[in-house]
Amino acid sequence: MLDQIKKAIKKWSIDAVAFDPAKFDDELANRVSWGPAKSGGASFKTHRLVIEEPFLAQFKTTIGHLVFGFIFLLVGLGLVFVYFDPTFGGLIPKGLGSGVSWVPIVVGVVFTTVGAGIIYSALSPISFDKRQGVFRKGRKAADVMAHAETDLTTGVVQLSEIHAIQLIAERCRSKDSSYMSYELNLVLTTGKRINVVDHGGQHQIREDAKRLGQFLEVPVWDAT
Repeated sequence: MLDQIKKAIKKWSIDAVAFDPAKFDDELANRVSWGPAKSGGASFKTHRLVIEEPFLAQFKTTIGHLVFGFIFLLVGLGLVFVYFDPTFGGLIPKGLGSGVSWVPIVVGVVFTTVGAGIIYSALSPISFDKRQGVFRKGRKAADVMAHAETDLTTGVVQLSEIHAIQLIAERCRSKDSSYMSYELNLVLTTGKRINVVDHGGQHQIREDAKRLGQFLEVPVWDAT
């Protein structure tokens, strides 16, 4: 079952939308990559920017994002429950021979794991703190003390090193379906990029990028 899921994931391809960065009249824009900084994405809006006070901005998960994760979680737990509950024992298909098919329990565990992973990731903190001068993404970064040096391995970036905000569009497609996802990335003075959010809400991510650019006082390079 896990091998089948891995094969299904590999069938997806990510295509960046062609774009000429020369319009920004910035030498760094011509040097940075305009391909996806993060594989995949989502077909729906997963985050929104919330500026809670003059010195703090955070990306918070949407209700829809959490509901999506809980659907996987509840379906998975439901399959596991039905499998072991004798009341529903007759509904479980028998395997070949005398054994009982393990497919329902395997599918249940996979769905439960995926759902828990989505929820865990959705609730991971993403913040821009002007008082401390630091951007943090992830639980490990949230534990880093104020005024930490930029460390991309832990998701910590000094705000002074953010040169611009990059928006790019990507088409995620498989044999049977496709959708557009939009990345909001930070472009550092070194030319490196760090992904902030990636989802299908084009209007939301454009508005968030505009407000974040004003908050950080950096330009927005919109290639969507």
